[in-house]
Amino acid sequence: MRYKLIVADFDNTITDRSLVISKRLKNAVDDFRKIGGVFTIATGRMTSSILPYAKMLNISTDLISFQGAMISDVKTGKILNMTAMEPFLAFKIANFLESFGWYFHSYLLDEYLIAKETEYTKEYNLFTGAKAKALNNTVSTYIKEKNLSIPKFMVIAPSNENSFISDKITSNFSNSVLVNSSHPEFVEIISNKASKGLAVANVAKKLNIKQDEIICIGDSGNDVSMIEYAGLGVAVENATKEAKNVADLIAPSCQNDGVSYIVEKFGLGKNI
Repeated sequence: MRYKLIVADFDNTITDRSLVISKRLKNAVDDFRKIGGVFTIATGRMTSSILPYAKMLNISTDLISFQGAMISDVKTGKILNMTAMEPFLAFKIANFLESFGWYFHSYLLDEYLIAKETEYTKEYNLFTGAKAKALNNTVSTYIKEKNLSIPKFMVIAPSNENSFISDKITSNFSNSVLVNSSHPEFVEIISNKASKGLAVANVAKKLNIKQDEIICIGDSGNDVSMIEYAGLGVAVENATKEAKNVADLIAPSCQNDGVSYIVEKFGLGKNI
């Protein structure tokens, strides 16, 4: 078996906004596992938000969340690795975001912090199943008082403001953070010591799987590091130019079950 580990992003890669995981993919992943392969998910979501879908696919190995800032054991829920922004840096970032009046999330393990609830909050919670903790105070103050490390921040704003926000954050924190996006309205911030690519390498090392035995599949900027790292880097047809430009192969779109196609063709060796 040439490829032993397949890692896929979730939103807009495994599934579209319907959040339905196809029977075809469930069967392909089960068959891949039966011949000794390992399939897992690497997502920007918080662990609690992706866990139900990981269980639908019977994933029992390490699960990558927060864009690679956290690796967890699916069976036990134990955090195996977390690369968070330390309290002082987290405070500075939150304070900086507040100075512009941007709406943002500060993620903890099973919930995220917000200053106050907005329509963005309601829509996000409905779509992801995540839980918000509204402070009715500044998030930076809470982070400072509780001495909190933060694995991920996310600004939500109109898509035409994305570049401006990204540039502002990068210019002020370029030595400390990695800024990217998984959605036109999301600007996501993690430690520059974390990425999906680094997390995949961590998981592969634990499983004694070589780099050229790995397939990574994604659709957006936060997937670039793992697409570049993999022996076979794949972007789905609906991916951004940024993801497609670094991919070895373009798979069918998420709407056309592109991840199933890759598992069947390269994991199971089917002639399709």
